Amino acid sequence: MGFASATAGETYAVVGENNSPSGWAAAFNSVGNGVWIGTAMSREALRVHLGDVVVDEGNLEVGGTKSAVVDTQDGRRLLYAEEAAEVWFADYGFDRLVGGSSKITIDPVFAQTVNLGQPYHVFVQVYGEADVYVTDRSIVGFEVRLRQGDPNVEFSYRIVAKRLGFEDQRLESARWADGKSHLQPEWPMNAPNLVLPSVSETP
Repeated sequence: MGFASATAGETYAVVGENNSPSGWAAAFNSVGNGVWIGTAMSREALRVHLGDVVVDEGNLEVGGTKSAVVDTQDGRRLLYAEEAAEVWFADYGFDRLVGGSSKITIDPVFAQTVNLGQPYHVFVQVYGEADVYVTDRSIVGFEVRLRQGDPNVEFSYRIVAKRLGFEDQRLESARWADGKSHLQPEWPMNAPNLVLPSVSETP
């Protein structure tokens, strides 16, 4: 247990140091819950200064956003992670039709991370005067074919597939967050007359 009696300045209630290059500054173990960290005021709850990697061997659930801090000419800005109702992985690429068609081979490393045995999405954006469509999706790849227009048009594609081993996860309950009003704005926002169906009424 640590206690810092100072009421001002940057102080530390607990300090740990380990000079061994293969050691750890601290180790915690519990047969129940793990480590709880909190503050009495709306300040930073946890600041981590580490090397190149932060390793989390379990699930990470947060009540706010998951952001990357990026330097710009207008100062450091936050870029936010795109969220989804299911566990999707995505890959992107560029290619060009040759004589009206193009066969795309899915990156074999990416293919090992997803379940291509289940239906997956392919979104195509053409960069020219052409109408194309996707056909012959398989666990190896897919084909983009011309319907009309430029037979050698350039295009980009985005493949979105279910993460392997997480195919059935969808909008799971976060029971630990129930009743914690500070985790999200009051709902519904800007829709006082909106009546939402209950889970049992949703088809």
